[in-house]
Amino acid sequence: VDDGSTDDTPDALRDLLDEYPQLRGLRMDSTPSGRGNGQSAALHAGLRACRGDLIAVLDADLQNDPADIPGMLRLMRERDADMVQGDRSHARKDSLVRRASSQVGRIFRRLLLGDTIRDTGCSLRLMKREVALQLPLEFRGMHRFIPVTAQHMGYTVIETPVRHRPPVPGRPI
Repeated sequence: VDDGSTDDTPDALRDLLDEYPQLRGLRMDSTPSGRGNGQSAALHAGLRACRGDLIAVLDADLQNDPADIPGMLRLMRERDADMVQGDRSHARKDSLVRRASSQVGRIFRRLLLGDTIRDTGCSLRLMKREVALQLPLEFRGMHRFIPVTAQHMGYTVIETPVRHRPPVPGRPI
């Protein structure tokens, strides 16, 4: 899903679609000038366009390694889970301020929402299609609450460590 960002995503999607005909690309339009529609809107559109029984999602900034997906699938089957959330916290090299703010955020999320997921910011996730279609991603910023929302809906969500790399920002056209 191209969320309408101002980089070369449309060209990259076209190239991938030529190489992999089983893929489908979505381009969101009517975006605010100079900005994309946001991750929640892109996920909402993409998840509803998916046709498979299982859906893996990750950002296009190369932070996550798609090679982690087969291990997530094995774990999902072994533990009979509905969703596997990636956890890159073991591999991040954040500043003290970033680590402290993440810790404070986790404490509040646990107290207010009962959220036990350590790294809700990791975009690498594998979920059953039924979970994906139930997520209320119409609201900006809801992508940050995918794991706890799935748990509150009664689905089994587990975490697993995944690789982490520095993001590669998009290049303006």
